[in-house]
Parts: sequence; structure tokens; C-alpha cells
Amino acid sequence: MLLIKLLIVLGISILVVVALLYMWNHKIAPKLSARWDLRAPRIPGTNWLYGASPLSLGPKQAQGAVLFIHGFNGAPNHFADLPEKVAEEGWHVEVMTLPGHGTFPHEFQQTTPEELLGGVIEELQKLHESFGRVVLLGHSMGGSLAVLAAAQTGLASGLILAAPYFGLTRRVPFGPPPEWWVEKLARFIKWIPFPPRFHPIRRKSARHKITAYRWLHSDCGLTAMEIARRACDPAVLEKVRVPALLIQSRNDTVTCPVKGVECFSRLQAPWTEVVWLGNSDHILFWDYEADQVNNAVLSFLSRLG
Repeated sequence: MLLIKLLIVLGISILVVVALLYMWNHKIAPKLSARWDLRAPRIPGTNWLYGASPLSLGPKQAQGAVLFIHGFNGAPNHFADLPEKVAEEGWHVEVMTLPGHGTFPHEFQQTTPEELLGGVIEELQKLHESFGRVVLLGHSMGGSLAVLAAAQTGLASGLILAAPYFGLTRRVPFGPPPEWWVEKLARFIKWIPFPPRFHPIRRKSARHKITAYRWLHSDCGLTAMEIARRACDPAVLEKVRVPALLIQSRNDTVTCPVKGVECFSRLQAPWTEVVWLGNSDHILFWDYEADQVNNAVLSFLSRLG
């Protein structure tokens, strides 16, 4: 009799969980996401969120170009004032907006890894035709996309990886890796809120200045994981044969510093630099050591000549 009661309770509990997940995935979360879409501040006359539109800076007749590639759920303004500082040094600067970003969350949900990489390669090819020399600067997922684009095209003249996404940071020393949890949970939880307080940055006062979607579909996380998986391939990394800079925080709560260094060491670069940060999280350009990040980038570019 006791066993039967336990089975009944268990069955009812499962039905309740299934019902709640259904309501969240198909009723509650989509409505909340749509409501945010309607209220999100956008550049007048466009679908762009403020801070999400592409930027073009610096001289048209320049010594070379730098292509900035933001990360997962990112936008051009994630780079803070670094693009302006690079342009002031005489470089032409393009800060792209990745496909599916900066407009509506459902557009990112429908964007494939091929479309994301294709967007980067298209920008790289355009700049290479105009300037000949192009340096790729990628943050987070933008770093893994930069590696893939450099390896596939051979058009990059330099590579700057800021907190590149090759693997997620493990929060606990035991159990399955974070990617396993993302993949499993994505089957059940389809929409995830991302309020500003979730932004991985220690400097809390900057969180509301960073443009990002407030809601994301779990498919977006799976897309990012696939890009990182491809970029981690030793055969891909070994095709990168240009000078490279890695900027990484030891306290990054998103991208794994150990995995980042491991993959970076596989590049067949003629020379490399590694800059470690101790008081920043993942969005380095807005955090407490932003000046150090900017100086490292400008120094690397000056060394390229």
C-alpha cells in the first residue's frame, strides 16, 4: 500500500513538473519575451537595439583594418571605447553585429553556426579587399569565430582573442562538464531570462550600459557550443599562422581560462602574447581592468606595425 501511494505521489509530481514546463516554454516565457521586444529601446526607424548597430570608424585610407567580433548575446557596445581608441591610432575599424544579434531574440534562435561564421568571413573578405591587412579581434564566441575565419580563409594578418570561448568555466570540481548540463537542460527549458544583473562583470555600475537580449532560447546556447567545438579542433587551430594575443581573466565565470590557454598554445603563430587579468570577469572591456585591456590591444597592434 505504501509503495502504491509513493508511486501515485511520484506520478502526480511528474505531471505537475511537465505541466509547469509546458506553461513556461509555450505560454509564459514567450509572452514575457514578446513584451520585452515591444518595450526594448531601439534606434528610431530601425530594429536595432541601442548599442547594437555596426560601427565603421577611422580613415578609409589606413595602414590596415581591425574587425571587432562580439560574443554570444553581445553587441558592438560590448567593446566600450576600444574601437575609438584603435581608430585614433590610424587603423580603420569595423565593429560588426553578428547575424541574429541586436534585433530580436527569435532571430538569434533561428541563426545557424554556418550563418554566424559566414557573416564574419564576409566582413573579413571585404576588409581584405579594401585594406589588404586585417586584424581580427574577437570576444568570447567572437574569439572562436575569429579562429575559424582565420583558419578557413588565411586572410587575417593578426588575431586578438579576448576571453575566447573554447569551453565553459566549470563551477564545481566534480560531476559532468557545464556543456553536458546545457545540452540536457536545453531539452526541457526553452526560454531563459537574462536580466542585466546576470551580466558577467565585476563592475556592477556598468551592467546597465551593456546591450544584450533579456531573453534567449536554449537553442542559442547549443549553437554557441557547436562553434566552440569546431574552434577547439587541433586541425583548425594549427592552421592559424599569424601573430596572436590572448587576453584572459583568471576569474572568468563564463569561458574557461584553462581551456583558452590550451587552445591558444596550439596556434602556429610566429609570435604570441598572453595578458592575464586578476580583477575582471568575462566582459573585459567594461570591467575594472579595461585600461589594461585597451593598452594590451594597442601595444599589440603597434607591434604589428
